[in-house]
Amino acid sequence: MTVANNADHEPTGHEQVRKFIDEWGVNSWGEHCQAIYFKWERFDLENFAGRQEFGTKPAWFSVFAPVAFFVLSPIIVAFGVIREWLEVFGVVKEKPKKEKKTGVISVSGSKSNPGPTSLIDTVKRTQRRLWLVVSHSRVAVVVLNKPDKPPRVVWQSDESSSVRFHHASQQSIEVAWPDGCRAYFCPTIEERKLITRFVNATWNNEPR
Repeated sequence: MTVANNADHEPTGHEQVRKFIDEWGVNSWGEHCQAIYFKWERFDLENFAGRQEFGTKPAWFSVFAPVAFFVLSPIIVAFGVIREWLEVFGVVKEKPKKEKKTGVISVSGSKSNPGPTSLIDTVKRTQRRLWLVVSHSRVAVVVLNKPDKPPRVVWQSDESSSVRFHHASQQSIEVAWPDGCRAYFCPTIEERKLITRFVNATWNNEPR
């Protein structure tokens, strides 16, 4: 079983890798699991207090950001008005509405919670091509460095958190903490279908 490290598409032997990680999850957790391929693209930390995509906001940010906003705002507004008129007269085409971006990990809440904070810090230090192992009680982010070795756990949810599956509107896997912190993983459509089938097949069939 081999795993390609430099291709943009899913790795070679993809389903073999999935089965291998599935078995690891069942043996490690003692419950039904589903492994899905997850190539993370970026973090959405807009609603996570005290952090931005590349970590804690530096001291200069509070000074530079207002100045940049003051200088660029008139240009942005003028560009928006001009583009709107060009769209009206058919000179340029209207921008298509984007679907929810796959590969995004959206985190909300506060860095006072070590759960989502460690998710951000550990995933940012690892490779882009990851796997999520999900069950009805937990989520783990893992990487398979060697095909004959168990996956390395990059991060996993703790006992205080709960897992929810959003199939329609948000199209994501959610990890929620009692203090209101949330982490949403947005996989591809193909991988979401696997999660839907997993939930439907195991919802009332969990080991007690």
